[in-house]
Amino acid sequence: MRAVAARSAILLCLCAVLAPGRAAACRYNVRDIGFVDIEGAAYTLYGCVSRDTPENAIVQLREAAGAALLDSNIRLEILDLDQATEHPARTHLAENPPASLPAAVLLSPDGQALSVEIAMPAEPLRTTAAAALDALVSSSKRDEIVRVTAESFAAVLLIEGTDPAQTRRAREEIEDVIAFVQAGMRDLPKAIARPPALVVLEASACAAEGVLLWSLGLDATPAAAPRAAVIYGKARWIGPVMVGEEISSRNLGRILSIVGADCECGLDVSWTRGTQLPLRWSDEVHQRAVQSLGFDPESPMVKFEIARIVRRSTATLDPAMGYEEVEVQLDAAPEIAAGAAGPAPERHAAASVPDSVPAPALDAAARVEPKAAEGTVKKVGFALAGLALAIAIAGLALARRPRGG
Repeated sequence: MRAVAARSAILLCLCAVLAPGRAAACRYNVRDIGFVDIEGAAYTLYGCVSRDTPENAIVQLREAAGAALLDSNIRLEILDLDQATEHPARTHLAENPPASLPAAVLLSPDGQALSVEIAMPAEPLRTTAAAALDALVSSSKRDEIVRVTAESFAAVLLIEGTDPAQTRRAREEIEDVIAFVQAGMRDLPKAIARPPALVVLEASACAAEGVLLWSLGLDATPAAAPRAAVIYGKARWIGPVMVGEEISSRNLGRILSIVGADCECGLDVSWTRGTQLPLRWSDEVHQRAVQSLGFDPESPMVKFEIARIVRRSTATLDPAMGYEEVEVQLDAAPEIAAGAAGPAPERHAAASVPDSVPAPALDAAARVEPKAAEGTVKKVGFALAGLALAIAIAGLALARRPRGG
């Protein structure tokens, strides 16, 4: 009876989303706009030089970057340390002195800095830099994530912990919400062919995925508790990194419901675009995405329309126009009755994030403010239709059968 009642309530919520005028719906959903680049390169690689750096070394670095960073979301910028006295890359190098120049620092859109070893003794800079830069845009797990998000609803990345019981529970929660979303995909405002997919990063492989973990604000040292993040579109990270008990079907359902929502349902889509992982988006992957989406996200007309939607959703977020501000937070425990809200999670950020740069961790309905330790949640506007869809997916917490043991 519990499951029947829950599913009945979910169907009513879905009807509330789908009934008011399919003809007036946007042709794009949030997943769609996650494939469209309107901001330019997400990451900047600063090649740090001085007046004593040989010109030939700078040329070799540019050539290596031109090849390795092709089709990526990282751009190279040469930074003269003799002139850039207060630059974040210079500050990072002062705290992490390189053996020699040129050196390289990767800066994320959220202000995190990562040292990149581009030079090796007795080896040509062109060769060593090419290998180092290739590792910035490609790794086994990131390549898998890119393949999944190009064709599927989203990827749920599970970073295994060293505690098998916690990891097993987290995996079961993720598999539950994936199955539930798959069952309801026919009722989405816009069809998506493939359901969310689970991507597992084993604890033993964390050291090899340092760039991926760094981009999520994590280090490469395995933790006891598992962690999870939702990644969609062009490998965009949406929502917070969930840790331990925060990895619940309810919390995941909240985030995934946003990914499937109509982009003009009243949701402020500007924050839903999330933060991209550092990646290479090859022509082959692009064609898979085009086939999945039914349009080319690189089309100038599509980019123009998405930019208009993003601007309009932000500019018209006005309660007088029917928008309502709500606050949604992560639940700390996996089994909490619908309607309850848990404490806001902390931002799991790298120590080098400047205070002046916004953090990327987003609740399913709110952006986390820059102060990492506080985990403060900003209220974000929702239309009733978008909220209804979120409630529908979140209803999984009621429909799930309790496990034995």
